[in-house]
Amino acid sequence: MAYPYSKVIGPSGGTIAPGDGFELIIPAGMFSSDARIVVEAPVDVQSQPAGRAIAGKAYKVRKDVGADPNPNYMFTVKVPFFTRMEQYRSQLNCWRNVKIDDPGTWLEAPIRVDDGVQYRMGGQQQAERLFGFHCVFKD
Repeated sequence: MAYPYSKVIGPSGGTIAPGDGFELIIPAGMFSSDARIVVEAPVDVQSQPAGRAIAGKAYKVRKDVGADPNPNYMFTVKVPFFTRMEQYRSQLNCWRNVKIDDPGTWLEAPIRVDDGVQYRMGGQQQAERLFGFHCVFKD
């Protein structure tokens, strides 16, 4: 996979999947017209929520051009985590942050998504939280 990875998402929605386990599932209607969404190369995380351990790299998502997402929709994000964390799957969850640089204030995804795929965990979040960093942490 090559980063940055970009894809145009329109009114019919779609999936953004660079190929390393990171995935964004955008529902139909979240964008009223085309928007080019960019996923930057994953980065090491320098901060974590209180009481949490880092379980993977952070992926930054941004809009290059186009429509803004409708905040009344929810998207699904799935993020790969370190293989040694598989035994702690029940303690993992996806978090997000909107800071430009390495985040300091992480917010947990309100709905946990576990599709059973080894080494990947996700959550569902409101559309206005699409842009920013996404990462997995362990209790």
